[in-house]
Amino acid sequence: MSKKIQAYFPTENDALSANTRIQTYGAEYLEVSELPDPIGTGTRLLVPIAAGLPTSGTPGSATGYAGGTPGSTTNTGGAAATYVALNDNDGFGTSDNLRRGDSVDSDYYDGDRSHLRYVMAATVKDQVYADVVEAIRRNGGYVEVFD
Repeated sequence: MSKKIQAYFPTENDALSANTRIQTYGAEYLEVSELPDPIGTGTRLLVPIAAGLPTSGTPGSATGYAGGTPGSTTNTGGAAATYVALNDNDGFGTSDNLRRGDSVDSDYYDGDRSHLRYVMAATVKDQVYADVVEAIRRNGGYVEVFD
């Protein structure tokens, strides 16, 4: 079976880059387009994972918050997560709900979404779905959760 993936990006270049990356997983029905209106807050989105963050072992010294503001990294049992320290701004004028110790399972974005102007949609096989979601997140995409 196949699953639909939809991800949001600040720029067309970001969306096209992710589009190219997931083609290696055999993605089908790929489409990138500009959003006519901002996405609503009712859409559950996984935050991007900043490039270079560890995915297992001891927390790394890499810095970078996928939202664009320098931050820190942490690791909770094999899942990399970015966070903004308490009371820090996410770079878009709002504070995030991500905090130290968050795992990938709880990395939902509830900040300002007006900077997400492009959408990429694709269909992938169930067997590679998790890998494709991670590739998109590592490429700066906010992946929509449908279930």
